[in-house]
Amino acid sequence: MIHYAAVAYPRWYFDGIGAIFSTVVFKHDGSVEYGQQPIGLAAVLRAYGRLDTAAVMTGSYLHTPSKRMDWTPYHAWLLTHFFVMSRLNAADQKQFGQYMAAVGRGETMAQAAQAFGTLVQLRREVRAYAGLPHEYAKTVKSTTDYAPTVTPLTQPAAEAMLKRVAGRG
Repeated sequence: MIHYAAVAYPRWYFDGIGAIFSTVVFKHDGSVEYGQQPIGLAAVLRAYGRLDTAAVMTGSYLHTPSKRMDWTPYHAWLLTHFFVMSRLNAADQKQFGQYMAAVGRGETMAQAAQAFGTLVQLRREVRAYAGLPHEYAKTVKSTTDYAPTVTPLTQPAAEAMLKRVAGRG
């Protein structure tokens, strides 16, 4: 994520994207599935505490231990899945965009969370989402046949390509 977009992301979002893609399954037919609900999500949320949406969105979960929630990849999966893979309403999409833009500009997570107002409505929506069956993504096998062309490079051409690629990072 950092390599292709030089933007700041909150830690919970990195954790969540990792958790979403940790479920990737490459099928024999060439299709790919990802974003499936982790096995035992409900049990983990019961054992480690329900997601404290306000603490995560403001970043306080990083500095102040909660008596209500221990942070796990399951919590990260749930919150990120809610924002990335659910059918967000227009207001939530706008607020999430404002939140991420604020974090990207270097504002604290607490400042960025002001995009959601009091966070009461967001907390309700995420809690309701936690109890629903969750959709996941599935690609279909490509109908295109690929015939890659492999061209041996001369040493100067290889060095030029390396410099060009390194210049993007």
